[in-house]
Amino acid sequence: MQGFQSFFLGGFECSTHRLRNGKRLDLVHSTRHDQFAASDFRLLQRHGIFSAREGLRWHLIEAHPRRFDFSSARTIIDAAHETGMEVIWDLWHYGWPDDIDISAQSSLPVSLRSHRPRRSNSARKLKSR
Repeated sequence: MQGFQSFFLGGFECSTHRLRNGKRLDLVHSTRHDQFAASDFRLLQRHGIFSAREGLRWHLIEAHPRRFDFSSARTIIDAAHETGMEVIWDLWHYGWPDDIDISAQSSLPVSLRSHRPRRSNSARKLKSR
């Protein structure tokens, strides 16, 4: 089994969650990583880091339910190719599409709706102590 290109991994903040007031944050944009990805990757590489976690901004990719546009990721994809950076893609780092209510069973894909997290026997034993 082959590992990553480097022992240490880089990562770029990519949260896209909404604040309680409804304002959506987009940290890839606010840190300007979407503009400077190639130079960000080169900086990591100067320090021996050749693999990085990157976030896809799903609120831009799926602005309308089930209609996908990956153009917002193009500059980062191009920068990774240009620099030879290995990327581990994070789909929903901290934030999800507006049409998903993560607390509602009906928002989950059909294959996950019947899944109920179960506590292990060791968790039950700890609770009973």
